[in-house]
Amino acid sequence: YLGLIPMKDFWYPYSGFFYSSLPFFSELIFGWLHKVLIFLILAFSVYKIFNHEKIRSLCMILAVWLLQGSTVGTDRYFLSLSIVFCFAASIKISHPVTFFVWGLFGGYVFFMEPVQLMYAIPACLLLMMASFIVERRHDVRSRIVKGYLIGLGTAALVAVSYMHYLSSQGAMSEVLAFYKTLNSLGAAGMSATDIVDWAYRSISSIGVYWWLTLLLFIFSLCSLFTRPKKLWQIEDFLPLAIALVNIMIFQKWLIRPFFNTQGMAIPIIGLLLIIVRSDARRFFSYPFMQYSALVAVGMSLAVVLKISNPVVALIREVANRPLSIQKD
Repeated sequence: YLGLIPMKDFWYPYSGFFYSSLPFFSELIFGWLHKVLIFLILAFSVYKIFNHEKIRSLCMILAVWLLQGSTVGTDRYFLSLSIVFCFAASIKISHPVTFFVWGLFGGYVFFMEPVQLMYAIPACLLLMMASFIVERRHDVRSRIVKGYLIGLGTAALVAVSYMHYLSSQGAMSEVLAFYKTLNSLGAAGMSATDIVDWAYRSISSIGVYWWLTLLLFIFSLCSLFTRPKKLWQIEDFLPLAIALVNIMIFQKWLIRPFFNTQGMAIPIIGLLLIIVRSDARRFFSYPFMQYSALVAVGMSLAVVLKISNPVVALIREVANRPLSIQKD
């Protein structure tokens, strides 16, 4: 061990998450502030997206709080989720300050872990296109476009400042070397993946994640197109945007199938957005939606039983035990 310090002596893909290597008290404070920031971004965004409706907002914020506190690793994967929520709230408010905050937070995400920003880009592009469908007034569209420029400019300024810092530390060559060899690193680190087994043959966490993501994608499209187009709002596109985040993250598990439960929180939040919507009763009046909801609940119970039920663990142990035949 050479005693090298992350981000000072070398650069690595987890970037700003070097705080986990800091001394105890510094790591504790930084980690706590990081989680508080994510929670505040999500809570504020939810409140604005739901038009200040206290009950619906409280339900979603409580769900975010519970998932963030009980699921290990959400301090990483909630970064991409927070970017998407913050962007949707910025479009909803259409104020330059909110777009500036979005850009500033985007720069922070770029500093913490650049790949989380990549997960969020397709979802943000979807919301960007949706904003021109939802907002038909020319003055509102003009205000939103100016907001996009403010947000993207702020994020770019933070990113350039960060890269300038890396250059001053002599680490930019390592950054470029990493991205140049990314394809080779991905090929070298790949593992065999049995998608059929995930989807059909076994009850596994990643299998449930795959089906929840698929259900979220279907639910999102159905909830969008069962609503009159003239009533579309930016929040109607948000579950679909979260489904895109899930799909982007899922590609990681295809080449590195070592799934952690941290990924389960994002599709659950996307499904909750549909459940707590104001016209959820009308939406779930369709038989297909009812059957799909039962499947989603069943899969969630299945993964809970698989992880935590000692009876299921005992049955599995007995079933896997080799059969021995005693001769008289």
